[in-house]
Parts: sequence; structure tokens; C-alpha cells
Amino acid sequence: MSLTDKNCIFYIQKLLKTSKPGKHLGRLEFRSFEEDKKLCIVTVLTEYVNHTKLTRGNYTQLLLSFCKPFKPVSIDTIARWLKKVLENAGIDINKYGAHSTRAASTSAAKAANVSVKTIMDADGWANTGTFHKFYDMPISITESVNFGVDLLKAQC
Repeated sequence: MSLTDKNCIFYIQKLLKTSKPGKHLGRLEFRSFEEDKKLCIVTVLTEYVNHTKLTRGNYTQLLLSFCKPFKPVSIDTIARWLKKVLENAGIDINKYGAHSTRAASTSAAKAANVSVKTIMDADGWANTGTFHKFYDMPISITESVNFGVDLLKAQC
């Protein structure tokens, strides 16, 4: 991870389940959201890294347990945390799980008139059929926004 005051870039070392020969999502870039620092992922990540610096030790994984011994968390723990966030947001977690966040965000972007090409580029998909079959869910939003920063502006 490379973290500055303007952006955060995650360099993806391992192959993902969507990786194919010659097609690998090698990095994810998140840009600063200057309009509202409380919604800015760069600000939140900077604070998190600073607060976990003393307990991090030699661990390089970003997410650590908030209980001693502060080790890297498992995929199951992250999924449990995501479900708790969904539940706190009033979403029925019996119907939607941690993996639903990807479908919800991409469907919201499409409903906000973000091009399918932009959505596919952001998610590293090569086939529109995958998006339409598994992630293009019916969703209703009231205002037109763009993916990423513009999606956050809609929340302000």
C-alpha cells in the first residue's frame, strides 16, 4: 500500500479469482475526497494506520484485530464486520451478506448512469455478461451521480 495525503494505492500481488492470463487487476487507487474529510477513505486509512502503528509490529496486512494480540484478521472476520455494518445500516442481513456490497455498489453506480465500461474497469471485469448476470441488481436512487468521488458527494 502506498498512502499519501492525496491518494491510497493498493498493489495487488496475488492473483484474484477474476485474474486471467494477461489480465490481472494489479492496483486499486482511492483518491482523497476533499469535500468532506469524514467520508474520505484516504483520511480514514491514514488515521487507522497511525492508530495501529504501535500494535502493528511486523504485520503488513492492513486490517488487524482490535483485541489483543492485535493479529491480522481472517476473511471470515472481515465478512462478519461487513454484515454488522449492513445490519447497522438497516439492511436485512438474512437476505444480503458481505458479498452483497459489491453488487449494491455497482448496481447503484449503474442506476446513477455511470457507464458499464467505467464500472467494469473499476472492478477489473473483462466480460459484461458477468456484471449483468451476477451484479446488475434493480436499485433505486434519487439523484444522478458518478462512481467513487461523485457517489460520496451524493451522501453529503
